Amino acid sequence: MAGEGDQARRPWSAAQAACRHDRLTADLRAAGLGAIADLGFVGLDDSGPDTDPAVITGYKAARNRPLTRGQKLSDKALGAVRAPVEHGFA
Repeated sequence: MAGEGDQARRPWSAAQAACRHDRLTADLRAAGLGAIADLGFVGLDDSGPDTDPAVITGYKAARNRPLTRGQKLSDKALGAVRAPVEHGFA
């Protein structure tokens, strides 16, 4: 897997492709771990509906489908967990 410094310089689509190539979700699932990611990684975890997710992301609103109140609350809770980590990188 690429180093974190290399990964940070790549565009999001390339970062997601690198995660797929390196089978990140399979490795996380095999180790019993998970990851919290931003909206750039929506769709990365292509596991079945009966498995626990390896990558947790927020919800994206579509032009014709706004987020529900529950989805907004979920995004807010996820952001609260991600914020301290993001501030550590700044």
